[in-house]
Amino acid sequence: MGAAIPEFHLMQVDQQWHGYRRGHQLISSTIELEPRDQDLIDKLSDASGSPRPGEMFAPYLTVYPLPSGRFSVIARTWQDLNATRSGTVFTRSLLVPTELWATAPSVRPFFETLSTQDITKERAQIVTTASSWEPLNEPGLGQLVEALFLERAATLAAFGYGSVEEITGRLLQSLWPSRRASMAICTFALSPRLLPERDFDVVFAPDSARSRFTRWAGRKVNASLEGGFTRHEWTAQLQAHIFIDPNPSLRALDEIGALDAGDRNDGSALRLSLLWSDLRSKAHSSPTALLGMLDILSSLGRQPWSVPEVQGLIIRFLSESSSSPTPDNWRFVVLLVRKLGDGIPLSVIRSVFKAGRLIARSLPALVIRANDDVSTTTLPHLLRPPVAQGLADLDEDKFVITLRGCLPDVIVSLMKESPSFSTAVATSLNDDADAVLVKQIADLVAGDPLAAKRSIGGLAKGARSSIVAPLLRAAIQGAPASNFGLLARNVLAANARSRSAIIDTLIEASREMLQKDVLLREALVAPSVSEGDQIILELSRDRTSIKWLVDARFVHADRLSSLLLTIISTESDADLRELLREGRIKDALIEASLSGLPGSGKAFVRLLRLLPVAAPSAASLLRQARVTLSESEYHDASMQLLDQLLSLDPVPHADLLDPLLANAEPARLVSVALSTAFDGAQVGRNVAAIAQSKSVARFIPIVDQINRRLTDRRTGGYGQAGYDGWARILRLARKSHPEALLRSVDAALNYALTRVNEPAGAVVAAAFPLVYARLKKDSVPDVPNNLITAMIMLPLSLITDWDKAKSARHGVVDEFLRSKWEPVELLRAGVDAHIPRKILGYLIGRPGGMAYLRRIESGVRSYPEPGRTVLKAALDDFHKSGS
Repeated sequence: MGAAIPEFHLMQVDQQWHGYRRGHQLISSTIELEPRDQDLIDKLSDASGSPRPGEMFAPYLTVYPLPSGRFSVIARTWQDLNATRSGTVFTRSLLVPTELWATAPSVRPFFETLSTQDITKERAQIVTTASSWEPLNEPGLGQLVEALFLERAATLAAFGYGSVEEITGRLLQSLWPSRRASMAICTFALSPRLLPERDFDVVFAPDSARSRFTRWAGRKVNASLEGGFTRHEWTAQLQAHIFIDPNPSLRALDEIGALDAGDRNDGSALRLSLLWSDLRSKAHSSPTALLGMLDILSSLGRQPWSVPEVQGLIIRFLSESSSSPTPDNWRFVVLLVRKLGDGIPLSVIRSVFKAGRLIARSLPALVIRANDDVSTTTLPHLLRPPVAQGLADLDEDKFVITLRGCLPDVIVSLMKESPSFSTAVATSLNDDADAVLVKQIADLVAGDPLAAKRSIGGLAKGARSSIVAPLLRAAIQGAPASNFGLLARNVLAANARSRSAIIDTLIEASREMLQKDVLLREALVAPSVSEGDQIILELSRDRTSIKWLVDARFVHADRLSSLLLTIISTESDADLRELLREGRIKDALIEASLSGLPGSGKAFVRLLRLLPVAAPSAASLLRQARVTLSESEYHDASMQLLDQLLSLDPVPHADLLDPLLANAEPARLVSVALSTAFDGAQVGRNVAAIAQSKSVARFIPIVDQINRRLTDRRTGGYGQAGYDGWARILRLARKSHPEALLRSVDAALNYALTRVNEPAGAVVAAAFPLVYARLKKDSVPDVPNNLITAMIMLPLSLITDWDKAKSARHGVVDEFLRSKWEPVELLRAGVDAHIPRKILGYLIGRPGGMAYLRRIESGVRSYPEPGRTVLKAALDDFHKSGS
């Protein structure tokens, strides 16, 4: 095969010519430039300084960029020996588009194009091909290399150099594009050369012109002063690349693209490339070299992952450090992670996490030390989670020791990074001695919303002691409300004792954050039923919450009953009454109290007392509970329902009323049964029930109270059964407790006498004998001996209508005649007063008396025994007497 054909590019380049025409001026041009560009070319195309008289100089090159940035100028200047004025020059300038100049494979064709002074009106035709250079080896080249690339950036004035055009060509050829485009260089300067805003980068000057550079602000080198030694380790390497290689290119030394960084046009970019190469050669055995490589990449704005080899070294050294946890390795890991930047691959993240976790687990005291340049509070973010996790891996005793050696801000910084660490903190702080540390941590968390948000989940899981309640409270207050359900679940999932303050904190937070329903739901499924119930009961203080609880379908019936029974037992009367107004809640509370019997007896009794239900419903409840209630509880329940039961018809509810009559305190029962809250008919039914009860004897001692309550009601309306019952009580009292009866019997008689249109005759018949006996004062019918004493003590002023026994007899007969009372009761009054002949004798003498007598006789025939026999005997006696 033949030799490869070199690649070439043909370009047309504008050009200008300057010379002496009544002064130095533009002679010809193929392009019209911006004024500022043209002004600079006009200036720099003139002589580079004033030659001494008779001084001759060879043509020289000037290369520089124009202010507009559109073109770079490559110019050659000749001394004009034909001009009439000494010191004049002729300059031909090529205006090469900046990008083409910066990337041209060779600069030699441009120099060769400038070999003639021919003036034309055509653009220059330039063929750019890669071309080789002859080796160049002359004194002072090392100084040039060091000054341009290995030392602080500065303009350079080089004196005493011979092959300046070859030096310039090789130098420009070797430069990377951005540097070549900005380079300003002149191969022969008799004085400093200036661009609008800076000096030329490099000017070569003869030794004779040195005095003109006394104010040169840049660096100066002299080829004749090079001592054969170098100041930098890369001097020889660069000198060979630039001046010995046939195709000089500094980019060949750039393994990482440092020379392509747009903001580095000086030697610093090249130095980075050289340093990278050195570090890369050492990196496989030196972790420090790897850190240096990362610094270089960072300075170039590149991520370590852009170099696969670097990523592999990072993973390797992290693994080695974690397998041998030492203080030095820990510091290396911290420094390494600080240099990783963003966009870290998952494989590296895993390695960092593994190393941080293992070292923290092995050297906990070291990683939390606060007086270190790698203290926990200054750790790179990527390393904090594994460190926190590694500390959380410690056994509890070792963790407690480590924790108590931590500064509070260190603890908080780690809590933000690991829920497990937060959990371990909450679990470990369970001693009274930790209260101060808890307070310090809580204060920091309260002022750091991010710490609160990130740590609350872990704290909730570990909150097993009331000691950490302040910390939990601070974290909850800083956490978003949307997280409340999760944190409540975590708190309730922890199994611990004596943490009432924790539960109180949770309850308080639910109210403040308007999350009561959320907490109620979590409490219902909490592993600890007792804690869940504590929360439920504390939050169920209003109708809405309890209704929610009652309607929650996922609550087991037994648990719901237990909760509701507690509510019945603990709520105030006012609050419980309020709850019982809600039908669904009322039904649930009743059901709970009934289903819990017999153990719920007290709750049932209390509920009955406060229930706003109708009397029949209350009676029904009492019947349901009767079988399982103890005797005392049933009595209490009955008493709670006293008002309601005594408002019922006693006949169908005798099963409930009879125990009341047998056990209730008589005075209280009478007070309720005869209350003005009931109408007369109900009072009458209650009186009848008392009178017909087997326990009626219990009420006889308070007959005066019964009389007083019945006579205080002006409206009457007790009905037949009521008046009959009242009469029976009076008769029983007359026999067993006459003293009590005498205190109120006259009032009873007066009351009954005024009720001529009501069936009150039995009361008149029962009361009259005692009043009559008192008036007579000479005989007391069928009463104990002590009745006489009682009668004597009775004030006469209570009876005003009859001042004599006779008038009393006649008055009673007259009242019967004009009333609707049962006629037979008149005979009963006479029999009990032992004056049946006198009563009947007066009766038949009154208008209508005989007819009334026949009605009495008819009534006797239907009168119940044993009274009928006595009454019939009295009638027979009256008829036999012929009265």
